Amino acid sequence: LTDINFYSGAVLGDFLELEATITKIGIKSITVQVKVFNGSDTMAEGEFKFVTFLNGKPFRHNLS
Repeated sequence: LTDINFYSGAVLGDFLELEATITKIGIKSITVQVKVFNGSDTMAEGEFKFVTFLNGKPFRHNLS
């Protein structure tokens, strides 16, 4: 998780929609931007960086 912003809360029973977009594919990582909606309202958005590990060390994921 590199960044997240919450704009409003949800209550039990709310139907939430998540929109995820890959914004960068690196040699050893993938960055994804995620937005959370409740209807037309943006409730939260954040950026997640996923790193491929093998034996505790980052390694090439062969996706780029």
